[in-house]
Amino acid sequence: MAFDWTISLGNILTILGFIGAVIAFFVAVRRDITELATRLQPLETALKELTASLTVLARQDERVKSLERDRDAGYPRQQRR
Repeated sequence: MAFDWTISLGNILTILGFIGAVIAFFVAVRRDITELATRLQPLETALKELTASLTVLARQDERVKSLERDRDAGYPRQQRR
């Protein structure tokens, strides 16, 4: 059985179609990634603000727990001067 090495117009069109599809895929993916990065930027800012708020809340919670422990133990807190 012999292998035919001739290249026809159909082969060339198939290869060009494949190359065009690959290029279109990469352009679409790049556009989607750019759009997602733009949409994520405000979310990152909001997440930083939320993290800061949760840090403050955790500190306040620890202060309240400390006050409750002092109250339950019967120790009056020292007044600051």
